[in-house]
Amino acid sequence: MAQSSHPAALAVIGERSLDQSWKVIGAGGFGQVFKTRHLQWRWDVAIKLLGLDNGSFSDEDLLGEAEMMRRAESPYVIRVLGVFRGCRPSNNLISVGLVMELMERGALDSLQKKLKDLPPWSLVFRLVHQVALGMNYLHSLTPPMIHRDLKPANVLLDSGLNVKITDFGLAKFVTNVTATRIKGAGTRFFMPPEAFSTSYTSACSFDVYSYAMLLWSLLNTGNDSDPEFDVQRGGRPPLDVAKRMKAPGLEELIKLMESCWHQNPRRRPTFSECTAVTEGLYGKHQRGINDAVYQVQKKQDQQQSKLSGGELKTTKENNKMIDNLKEEGGIRSKPVEKAFRGVDRADYCVDEFRDNAYNIQPLRHGHIHLSAPNIYTEVMEALDLHAGLSFLNLGSGTGYLNTLVGLILGPMGVNHGVELYADVVEFAQTKLDIFVSKCDLNRFCKPCFVTGNGLQTVPFRIKYDRVYAGAAVPPAYKSYMMNLVKRGGILVMPLENKLMKLTQIGSNDWTSENLLNVVFADLVLP
Repeated sequence: MAQSSHPAALAVIGERSLDQSWKVIGAGGFGQVFKTRHLQWRWDVAIKLLGLDNGSFSDEDLLGEAEMMRRAESPYVIRVLGVFRGCRPSNNLISVGLVMELMERGALDSLQKKLKDLPPWSLVFRLVHQVALGMNYLHSLTPPMIHRDLKPANVLLDSGLNVKITDFGLAKFVTNVTATRIKGAGTRFFMPPEAFSTSYTSACSFDVYSYAMLLWSLLNTGNDSDPEFDVQRGGRPPLDVAKRMKAPGLEELIKLMESCWHQNPRRRPTFSECTAVTEGLYGKHQRGINDAVYQVQKKQDQQQSKLSGGELKTTKENNKMIDNLKEEGGIRSKPVEKAFRGVDRADYCVDEFRDNAYNIQPLRHGHIHLSAPNIYTEVMEALDLHAGLSFLNLGSGTGYLNTLVGLILGPMGVNHGVELYADVVEFAQTKLDIFVSKCDLNRFCKPCFVTGNGLQTVPFRIKYDRVYAGAAVPPAYKSYMMNLVKRGGILVMPLENKLMKLTQIGSNDWTSENLLNVVFADLVLP
């Protein structure tokens, strides 16, 4: 077995070693990922920084992830190049982050979303083989490393669409001496049935099950929502789409997938056994890999050219931010555009962060949090707002979203916000009073903010046409959230790392749509 000796100390990289042009290329609950250039190395790197409020993910967590990544270094695992300590451009706060090799083609889930169809079969079989190779290496270490969060969002792609496994924040080395509890691990759709037991301890079979669900996800590219099934009672996602497709080796791949998600973890194959299968399957398609990669790269490049290089832009003006969001397809309707132009985002952040207010990134200071602008545009478009509706925002924060919504609802609407922290409600009310002093109340639905836990009791005691949750909803509270919505209404909420839109079409019938893959902090339980 491979050895996982303690790595040498990581190089510390400061802001003087890096170009001053930083571009946001990703974001999540931990903070942001930036693209910049290392001046001495003369190549581009990715920097994963903690957010301005890193309450749930500490410096120690980030450095622990770096340790994991260094120990797991292989051709199919993202390479960490050093630790960043310093200030970002236009920011005087000291940040800590990871300096990593840049993956030009993003994550597998992003590729799936952009293609909206299955990649060419040669690439499909190479992807599943390379993921298996990477995971087999992790499990071959002494002691084995269990990833515990294997999913398409954590499979990055280099310039040639080769796999690099990332995000080791939940990874653990597991020995026979010390069992590791599953507390907080994984994303529910990719978690095996045994992991839902409070007495469960991590095992390599966890990752094998996750691999099966990744295979299912890949074969169902274009499906915008995860199916409902009872995993603990043996339920699994449907195979009708996969079984209708035809390709050499596909039947064997489906059989492998079914064996990997076996209800009994002891009956699941090891990754060594998986790679023996996937190597043979990829061999049937290997001759077509260059054409397949070229086709996908060409399609990605065409999409990026439409988005002015595909990178999220920075600016110093509210209207320029909105122009960028329109150009990138975030703002798609006139009412949403008008609302965004009517509310200056900089007015809803603390003074020290005003310089970053119009950039496509989240801003945090203590309990005060503004999501990235592209999150708000997606939410506003998904809510399908119009005059006279009722709206509830759980985790209403600064009041920015409620103010945007109020400009569309008009004076006959209902506009409520529930926020856990009293200091944030006070902040939101102060910002609202300033806005109201300058706006036409005959065209505005003034928000009403209250302090409370939205998962406990909504104090207004009515049902709403539109509901939004500003933090990740625990899956156990999904029904609770749905019960807040009127018949025919819309619920938008982060659920299991997806921004979901649920529309009630009958007393017990709902449609669901996956809007974005996201990582939000959790709503605080009562």
